[in-house]
Amino acid sequence: MRYFMYSATISRTFMIDPTPEQEKNYSFLLALQKQALGWLKPGVAMGAVYSKIVAYVQEHRPDLQDNLVKDFGGVTGIEMNDGKHTISAGSTAILQANMVIMLRIGFENMTNPKASDKQSKTYAYQLIDTVVVRDEAGGRLITTGEKEPNDVSFFFNDEEPTSSKPKSETKREPRRDGNNADRKPATRKSAILPSKFRSEEKDEESTTRKRREHQKELLSRLLADGRRRFAGEEGDDGEETRVVKKFESYKRETALPSAARSCKILVDDRAESIILPIYGMAVPFHISTLKNIVKTEEGEYVYLRINLASPGQGLGKKDNLPQDDPGSTFVRSLTFRSTDAVRMSEIYHSINGLKRDQVKRETEKAQLADIVQQDRLVPSVGQRPVRLPDVFMRPVADGKRFPAALEIHNNGLRYMSAGRTGGTTIDILFNNIRHLFFQPCDNELLVLIHVHLKNPIMLGKKKTQDIQFYREASDASFDETGNRRRRIRYGDEDEIEAEQEERRRRRQLNKEFKEFASKIAEASNHEVEVDTPFREVAFNGVPSRANVLLQPTVDCL
Repeated sequence: MRYFMYSATISRTFMIDPTPEQEKNYSFLLALQKQALGWLKPGVAMGAVYSKIVAYVQEHRPDLQDNLVKDFGGVTGIEMNDGKHTISAGSTAILQANMVIMLRIGFENMTNPKASDKQSKTYAYQLIDTVVVRDEAGGRLITTGEKEPNDVSFFFNDEEPTSSKPKSETKREPRRDGNNADRKPATRKSAILPSKFRSEEKDEESTTRKRREHQKELLSRLLADGRRRFAGEEGDDGEETRVVKKFESYKRETALPSAARSCKILVDDRAESIILPIYGMAVPFHISTLKNIVKTEEGEYVYLRINLASPGQGLGKKDNLPQDDPGSTFVRSLTFRSTDAVRMSEIYHSINGLKRDQVKRETEKAQLADIVQQDRLVPSVGQRPVRLPDVFMRPVADGKRFPAALEIHNNGLRYMSAGRTGGTTIDILFNNIRHLFFQPCDNELLVLIHVHLKNPIMLGKKKTQDIQFYREASDASFDETGNRRRRIRYGDEDEIEAEQEERRRRRQLNKEFKEFASKIAEASNHEVEVDTPFREVAFNGVPSRANVLLQPTVDCL
């Protein structure tokens, strides 16, 4: 890891189903690192530390001497490894106080005679920590990752085969020896059980078995995901791999415009292509391959730099393009210059306009990708539909607010709004409503019914998934300081009367909207249930950009 130009290194070895011999070797590795930390003192030569480590191995585990690594790390800092200051044989570099050392202890080319496959026969240990040299106290670890045997050992194989082996041996014992005088009695010597409850040991065994089975399941799932990811079936985030798009400007050479023979830059709006002269030939590029275009003026020349999209340029996963053939060569940019500034300016604006139109079309196409075709609304026949008159809708369908009626029909809602172009009709089916909210106008300016859809619908040219029908709770404002008569006759009694009238009107609005929402639930055979926010447990938060009041409901926030 590098942080503020300084390097730190940590390394751990993880053991999967280790044998007792491997666990013993790893424990010795930890003891060796602990001893080496005590030898890292100011004034000591690095070669002397190396000799002490080798001598300790010769004294305690001479069988591992040939497996020791060639050097035991060195100084680290702005450079990750310093070639001169290393803990190796014959090194004359002297340790100093506050010097940072990358201490590397390891064994390599170890053999496991009990290995079940070829890959497990040879193995190695490596333990690296970053250490600070202290005065007379030895080195102090900076990196504090877990390294105890219990923390780096993982067991996936069942122990049932090993546990069944002693049973078979005990069964064969009477056959080998005729008299059973040497056999110990199976009865307990004490009446006190080793555990408090007889079922305790069984519970522990069952939880251990369950945990191992769960670990097996997790491992198999991880392996399957890894194989699928590296086989190219999925991306790193579980999404499908992006397909290489291939664009075709013209099917044959004769389809090129006749003006292309003049070896000039042409913008063909019909084919959505730019025709560029390269070595005397007209080469078409589809507008989708264009990344951007830059115009610069230097002296009497005007330069046009055309940057093309190619794999490996994008900084993020979205920007990066897939490539069909890794061995392909891509043209990333082309530069043209001319003294005709007017002509180059026309080309620049034409290419930018063509690119802008193409991006707009792609955006609209992406928006319409998840639009699901709704069923047709079945109008109520023979009876007048239940209506909620004089309500406004948002978002606005036609750019201007007009009040209209919201009607309940056999399988959905219909809102017929007036507008500049004669008005629009919006149908919302019950089977497309995921949530229906009624928000009263207590402490609010609006009383509203909010519909959250399962699949978005188109309102005008915009994709919409949330629609509100509301009515304003306050009267139109009037000037209380206007004429002299109102100023004289308007007193406290009138204000009290106006407040009472407003409270009565708010109660009436709440009752009207709540009854209408309940009728929606009844008409849908309770497929849609009305949800009301709990304002008494509301809190402020920033879900998107602004600080707003968040009110929980039964199912939503």
